[in-house]
Amino acid sequence: MKTITPDAAAALLRDGATLIDVREPDEHARERIPGARNLPLSRLEETALAVQQGKPVLFHCRSGARTADNADRLSAKAGLCQAFILEGGLDAWQRAGLPVAKDRSQPLPMMRQVQRPVAWWCWASCWAPWPRHGSSRCRALSARASFSRA
Repeated sequence: MKTITPDAAAALLRDGATLIDVREPDEHARERIPGARNLPLSRLEETALAVQQGKPVLFHCRSGARTADNADRLSAKAGLCQAFILEGGLDAWQRAGLPVAKDRSQPLPMMRQVQRPVAWWCWASCWAPWPRHGSSRCRALSARASFSRA
């Protein structure tokens, strides 16, 4: 399946092409290209794809990796319609300055929910006023700990 640049994709969309977002529903709800229909890869085989005859179909994900990895499946789903993969996905679309609809009330993806507290903990452990090895406070704490064990 051919790839298409964000600017060329925007032109096709203005001419009536269908844009399919293959990310999961939570990703699509949080951030999407206006007018994109959600058809997650996890439900690709069980869902019908209704497109206008003679109009191209464009598929996209976040970075283009998922669509590239599943190009054969997506091409089969498009049937006889001319099909394209949005080169660079939603990330490239945004870098091109094209519009994106965002809903910040939607929960963050699980990976981001994990990354934030871990990043905070790493930052805090580096910058917090913890006793440094060899400092007088560190020696005092060690002495107290060994005394309480005796």
